[in-house]
Amino acid sequence: FIIMATFRKVHTCFWSDPFTQMLTPEQKYFYLYLITNDKTRQCGIYEITKRQMCYDTGYNIDTICKYIDFFIEGGKIRYNIETCEIAIKNWRKYNDQTSPKVQACINKELLSIKDTQLFEYMGYKQQNGVIINENYRITESLRKKIFTLYDNKCHKCKSDENLTTDHII
Repeated sequence: FIIMATFRKVHTCFWSDPFTQMLTPEQKYFYLYLITNDKTRQCGIYEITKRQMCYDTGYNIDTICKYIDFFIEGGKIRYNIETCEIAIKNWRKYNDQTSPKVQACINKELLSIKDTQLFEYMGYKQQNGVIINENYRITESLRKKIFTLYDNKCHKCKSDENLTTDHII
């Protein structure tokens, strides 16, 4: 069960970004919608149908498709038609959090992403089917519990020198 935030912040620099400044008012509205609608997730990848976008924005399907294509061509989003998943390229730039609780939430969300190519697009990595979120940092108390659990030795090689914790889920 994932608890999602009920709000999304929009940085004031959104309005001074050179890309945003060249958008029409309708394109700005649609882009704001993409980063603030109630389907967004902490990881920046979420599932939403074009029909839902039509309902929420009041645009018809042709307009939604036109704006999706525009932002794809501009390198700002990716949209998978089969899975209805969208990835917002600059999401992590403006919404990435260092909080361990938020990072844990992101890791849980990433497990449910169907189009794993969106991981790389967003800067997340996957190795041998394991999701690696390099921004995930565990708390000092959890770090101590892990070291205690494994008798202050590496779980893999049993060394007791230069111990670190992995950020692999």
